[in-house]
Amino acid sequence: MADGTLRFDTEIDESGFQKGLKRIEQAAKGATQQTASDARDAAKQAEQAVSQATEEAGKDAEKAAKQVVNTLEEIQDAAEDAADAITDAAEDAGQDAAESVQDAVDNIVESVEEAGESAAEAVEDAIVKSDLTDMTDIMMELIKERDGSKR
Repeated sequence: MADGTLRFDTEIDESGFQKGLKRIEQAAKGATQQTASDARDAAKQAEQAVSQATEEAGKDAEKAAKQVVNTLEEIQDAAEDAADAITDAAEDAGQDAAESVQDAVDNIVESVEEAGESAAEAVEDAIVKSDLTDMTDIMMELIKERDGSKR
């Protein structure tokens, strides 16, 4: 029989556990920062793409508006030429000038109506492109607001 006491050291060494926990915390922090950085980069790229698309849509709308103006000028020139030709023809044929002028006016009105329809279509196209630009601006503002609220 042995006489004595036994002592057990029950202290737990937590140093390895604490080191591991710090490593996990640092890895999570790094991953979060990388994700945030990637999200900012993606938002910047999206903003650039939207900005470029907006600029192109604006240029297309401006081009369409110029086409409308040019078409209307061409119609006006053609109407003036037609009126001159009719007046000349009426004088040469000895017809009553009033009838010739009325015919010229009728032709001019018809030409202007046709031109107005073409111009209306071009303006509709420009408006649609302008609406896309407005929607893009709204979307960019929402993205900026969202990014600002996450910080």
